[in-house]
Amino acid sequence: GKKKNRNMSEGTAQSDTDILSSLNGIEKKIVEIMDTAAATLQEMSQLQSQTNTNRLATRYMELIKEVNSGLRDHISQIGEYVPYERSAYHTRKQLEISHMKAEAVMQRLRDARIALETSLQGEQGMVDT
Repeated sequence: GKKKNRNMSEGTAQSDTDILSSLNGIEKKIVEIMDTAAATLQEMSQLQSQTNTNRLATRYMELIKEVNSGLRDHISQIGEYVPYERSAYHTRKQLEISHMKAEAVMQRLRDARIALETSLQGEQGMVDT
């Protein structure tokens, strides 16, 4: 397939529709693969027509190759994907992770303070007696 570097700012709703349409076509071929495999197995179990069995087996292999090729093309496009330059998703996720880390550190500090106060109170009680 033809490789192209996709940037969301360059992408259009039409190109997204084309990709979804292409993936939908691949999904239909996967369904046809399953139907062809079932028909081949049924044909082989009846041992009737060697010609029909060969035709179904050949179609099955063609479909496998088409699906493999189509998925490979889309996977390479995803690998080359450059996020939309104004997208705040990554920054927002990084901020959420940093916030969660800060909360965890603060909780540990609160736990340490409580443990220290409890320890100091225990020592204070031993000094008073």
